[in-house]
Amino acid sequence: MHGLDYKKVVENGSFGFTYLKTVCISNSNNPDFVFLSVNSVLEQIFGISSKDLIHKRLSEVHPDLDKGAFHWTAFFSEVVQNEKFSECEAYYPPLKRWLHVQATAMDSTHLALLINDISREKLIADSSQYYLEAPDTDTAHQRLCDIMHTISGARFTGFNIFENNGRDFKTVALSGVYDIMHKIHEVFGHPIIGKKWKHDAKRLKKMQSKRVVTFDSLFELAGHALPEKTISTIEQLFNIGKIYIARIDKDGKILGDFTLIMPSGQSLVNETLIEIYVRQIALILEKQNVEKELDQFFNVSLDILCITDLEGRFLRVSRQMETLLGYPANELQKNSFVNYIHPEDLPKTKKALRRLAQQKPVTGLINRFIARDGSVKYLEWHCQPREHLVYSAARDVSGRIEQEEAQKHQSDLLELLVTLATSYIHVPVNEMETVINRSLADIARYCGVDRSYIFEFDHDKYVCSNTHEWCATGIVSYIDDFQNIPLEIMEHTLGCDASAKPKEVINTTHLPEDDPLREILESRDAKSFLAIPMVQDSRCIGIVGFDSVNNTRTYCDREKLLLKLFAEMLISMSKRARLEQQLILEKVNAQTANRTKNSFLANMSHELRTPLIGVIGFTDLLKSTSLTDHQKSFIENVDVSAKALLTLVNDLLDLSRLETGKLELITTKTDVFRLLDQVCGMFTFEASNKNLSFEKNVQKDMPGYALLDAVRLKKVLAKLIGNAIKFTEKGGVSIDVGFSKLDNQYGCYRFSVKDTGIGISEEQKEKLFQAFSHGDEQITQKYGGMGLGLAISNLLVKKMGGAIHIESTPGKGSSFSFVIETAYYDTP
Repeated sequence: MHGLDYKKVVENGSFGFTYLKTVCISNSNNPDFVFLSVNSVLEQIFGISSKDLIHKRLSEVHPDLDKGAFHWTAFFSEVVQNEKFSECEAYYPPLKRWLHVQATAMDSTHLALLINDISREKLIADSSQYYLEAPDTDTAHQRLCDIMHTISGARFTGFNIFENNGRDFKTVALSGVYDIMHKIHEVFGHPIIGKKWKHDAKRLKKMQSKRVVTFDSLFELAGHALPEKTISTIEQLFNIGKIYIARIDKDGKILGDFTLIMPSGQSLVNETLIEIYVRQIALILEKQNVEKELDQFFNVSLDILCITDLEGRFLRVSRQMETLLGYPANELQKNSFVNYIHPEDLPKTKKALRRLAQQKPVTGLINRFIARDGSVKYLEWHCQPREHLVYSAARDVSGRIEQEEAQKHQSDLLELLVTLATSYIHVPVNEMETVINRSLADIARYCGVDRSYIFEFDHDKYVCSNTHEWCATGIVSYIDDFQNIPLEIMEHTLGCDASAKPKEVINTTHLPEDDPLREILESRDAKSFLAIPMVQDSRCIGIVGFDSVNNTRTYCDREKLLLKLFAEMLISMSKRARLEQQLILEKVNAQTANRTKNSFLANMSHELRTPLIGVIGFTDLLKSTSLTDHQKSFIENVDVSAKALLTLVNDLLDLSRLETGKLELITTKTDVFRLLDQVCGMFTFEASNKNLSFEKNVQKDMPGYALLDAVRLKKVLAKLIGNAIKFTEKGGVSIDVGFSKLDNQYGCYRFSVKDTGIGISEEQKEKLFQAFSHGDEQITQKYGGMGLGLAISNLLVKKMGGAIHIESTPGKGSSFSFVIETAYYDTP
């Protein structure tokens, strides 16, 4: 009973079944298998009746069994030898189908197989992978249509896509019609593929009832679109039976359909497979629609858009990226964008990739891309990771970077020019060499050249020399090789007169081989060259030059201007150096002359002083003899004149000693009150004769004794009081003396002489302390004087450690004051 039930299950099952016996074949290491039993499903799968299979060897039925990638005989042998159960899915070459086989070893020689034809399912599985990659092309549409044709068993299959928001549809592919395509064209009068059709309301309504709907005749399907005679002709010509429409929809929206035309009397093979397949096709069409929208977005965006994986490999790029970099999309999409990055920007780019791999966004990353033509583009990136993909937008900021660099260059140039100008204005002559060398380096670094230098021309000796040079790291210096070379070389190459013009050589090899300049430049390894002449007083006195050693280059106007300004600064500095040297020489000569003058004055004053003292002595003797009134008058005049002349000689002697530093102060403990009384007593009578008030104001608690040069202090005070009385016509004169302590030993004595006289203007103040000078020549003519008193007084006060200060208003009077810091004493 159980055996009978088992046979019924095998015979009536949906799977193919066969029972095999292992047999050995001579001269072969592999066994063969003999069919002992098969069911009807296996007959259908193999396409061979049971009477043609029973007792036949497998190798006889299917001799090409093991010509594919999978070795079926080895699979069966392993199952039998190990007496086990095993299963596989593989391609079966003799049938050109995919089979799912479950193999069970019944014993060491017998094998039972359960076999299912999974070709249609395999097609569905393959299409699942295909839809991820399927492009929106006619070839792809045809492949999708061919797969449906295979799994449906239809005689003819049409693939239609809805357009115009579902109001129309277009046939994009046909399957099963290749041999009779010309007949279809004849019947319809036009090609079918690419033809657009209008929807019929009844057809649409019926399609919405279920995913796969049936039309019993072509007239029911297309009666609204085709004439009845045409439909009749088609049905007879092509033996058309039922027609099925498999709807392709997504989220309630119909995207298209497959039209499946069956042979007369035949139905669909597997409606479930068809429903699965159309769902996948819906995903394909939806994906293609999304990609179309993405393409439109990619192509209308002003920015560069791309999709990459986490390793930076391009998966999709916009046209803007193709246009900017010059690489076609298919070439970019085979590479990582790291391959196009400037080497200097690789570290920060790889750092950004690591951040994206951690699912962190990257914003504001600027790196340089090397375009196909070798140019460099600056791109600013904003990247958002999402699982294994990175969505990026970039913008070409090359213009902005170039503008920023230009502004920076301009700012750097301005700063460099200001630095140069400031340095050359204030630099001392003894530091000029240092400043020139530093400037050569700064200018060369700014311009990015390899060598900068100065040549100076000596027209008297007719030679020129390389006087200054700066070289970048690794660049050979040739300053020692270019000393005292003949000037005629420069005459032939640059010109050495006022007409000399800038000389630029972009590529040394472009110069004639016999050109002396080429020989010079090649001897200095220079590939490019720029020289600016220094012209002074209608003569070229030298050149300032640049050499580019590592690369050829063109010098821009900004660099030429900078070098020209530097040359002009050097000329100005040269003039200033010569002028300062001349001034130094003149100063030395003046100092020598002044010393000679002072020595002469000192000697002359000393020589005049001796006879004048004799004259005054003999005059005093004559006064004591018997003289007539006239003789006494003469003697008095001689005495007054001699004493005046002696005062002048003493002043000249003091002035020369002060200017040469030979006058020494003789300080002693001095009674300050007594000194003031002596000085004021000298002028009481003179002030009275002019009806002027004369006051002495002394601080009462002032220390009475101080360490002073009494003679010189008395001389200064006498000169100030004498001048005050001399230039005051009405009002009065006063002397004020004050004191302030610095500590227990030292203090400051303040002396001030005031008057209500004619006053002194600001212009007159500047001349007042100059020897042999007066504030106003008219005043000198009126009041007399040699102009030595205040000059000597100021020098004496400076010798004592102070200085005379003037406060004056013309017409209202003046105040002369000074301070002496010295030791003080309360007792003698």
